[in-house]
This record gives sequence, C-alpha cells and structure tokens, in this order.
Amino acid sequence: MSEARRVLVTGATGFIGGHLVRRLVGEGFEVHAIVRPRSVDCIDGVTVHVHDGSTAGAVAILEAVAPDIVYHLASLFLSTHTEGDVEALVNSNVLFGTQLLEAMKLAGCTRLVNAGTGWQHFSGPDYDPVNLYAATKQAFEDIALFYVALGISTVTLSLYDSYGPDDPRPKILPLLIRSAFGERSLELSAGEQLLHIVYIDDITNAFMLAGELLNRSQSPMCARYAVAADTPVSLRELVAAVEHAAGRRIDAHWGARPYRSREVMTPWVGERLPGWAPQIALDEGVHRVIAAMGYL
Repeated sequence: MSEARRVLVTGATGFIGGHLVRRLVGEGFEVHAIVRPRSVDCIDGVTVHVHDGSTAGAVAILEAVAPDIVYHLASLFLSTHTEGDVEALVNSNVLFGTQLLEAMKLAGCTRLVNAGTGWQHFSGPDYDPVNLYAATKQAFEDIALFYVALGISTVTLSLYDSYGPDDPRPKILPLLIRSAFGERSLELSAGEQLLHIVYIDDITNAFMLAGELLNRSQSPMCARYAVAADTPVSLRELVAAVEHAAGRRIDAHWGARPYRSREVMTPWVGERLPGWAPQIALDEGVHRVIAAMGYL
C-alpha cells in the first residue's frame, strides 16, 4: 500500500492538534484542517477549510480534499457541565463527528484516527463515563461502529493527562509552575489521585504511529489503544517533580479543596498502542515547560 501523504485534521487549533499539524507539516505531509468559522487562524503550511456546521458542508470539504487519513481531535472538554452546556457538548462531540464520518463515507475516505479519553472508564475496564463529556466521546465511538461496517477503519487513542510548552488550557502543571515562581499558595485536594501525564511530543508520536498502523493494514480494522505513562504519578508526586525542576518550594495547602465528584483516583489503562512508549521522562518534560514559560 502506498504511503498516505494527504491528511485532514480536526481540532488543529487546539493544543494537541496544533502540535500534531506542526509535526505533519515538518515531515512533508500535505495538511488540511477543517475549522469552525470563528477559528480560521491555523498553522503555517496548513490549508484551512471552514465548516459551516452542516453535513453537506462537511461532505463538500471531504470530497475536495480527498485525504488519505483523517485525524479527528476536535472536541469540547468540560469536566463538569450545566444544563446550558448540553447542546454544545453534543454538537461538538457527537454531531460534528457523525457529519465527518458520513462525509468520509461519501468521499471514499477510509482511515480515521480518533482522539478518545481515559475518562470513559471511571474505575475499571467496563464503560463507565466520569462525566457527560466522556459519555459524548463514547457516543461518537458507538456511532463510528456503524461506519466501520461500511468500510471505514478506525483507531481510537485513549488519552489521559497531556502537557507541554505553550499550553493555553487551564491545566494543573502551569498552575503549579506559576505558583512556584510567584510564591503564591495553592489550595489543593489531598493529592492522592493518580495521573497518567504524557508529554506532547510523545502524544504526537502516538498519532503518527496510529496513522502508520492504518496505512499498513491490509484489511478493515477497528481498534482502541491507550496512550498512557509507564507509571502514573500522584498529584503530590507531580508537585514534588515541579519543585525539583524549579528548585523552589510550592506552598501547597493539601486537603483544602475536596475531590471532584467522581474523581478518578486510579485510572484504568487498556491495551497500549503497539510500538509506542513514552520517551520524555516527567522531570525532563517539566523542565522544558518551565523553560518555555520563561522562568529558566
């Protein structure tokens, strides 16, 4: 089978998607991105296609691009939701993905790498969503099974905690780093929850490998693989890693905040993506983020 060189990425303006498209462009792929009307800014070297929200619009884009592989990373993440968030979650995480699959079917595109979440499993291998976000991600995977029966091969990567330079998301690691260097106190939970925290370069490696896996497959496939750290760390251990890399103490008030409703204390990890393993150790990754934030 010839090498796939034309790709379409959703979620290209997000943290993980942005790093992925830079990697793809850097390796010489012809990269296209499908974006919402308000998200037209994208990475240099990427051809942007604005989606009008309709199924017909998605079909027109897929037929025009005719990608060898689609990387689907677009989603709306909310750890908790209100009644006003329901439509946005379903539209972003279920409706748009279904439109994408329908467009792939009509355009003859047969390979999809999908970003899933470890939060689809609260405490074990059985499906048990942590929140509505996780439930919508599972709903999309269930819908995708119908399209698998029609000939679309899929690989879903179950993602956990991601981190890296230039992360605009309100994540715990930048908060800890700013606290260390700003000498601000932090109110934290008891800190015993375990985190599978993976550096962004290792995550992009996983997406590239998943694309290669689909390209090499001689028959239709539907698979789900974990992209998790070799060993999880507790929040307390993450704080210690930041303190070590920064050479500064964090004034952490442990137990000042309760655990979240349905806090995942020990993440369940399924089968790991074949041939993939994290390469960036936590200490090195934290040091890189501190440097990128301008503190070193």
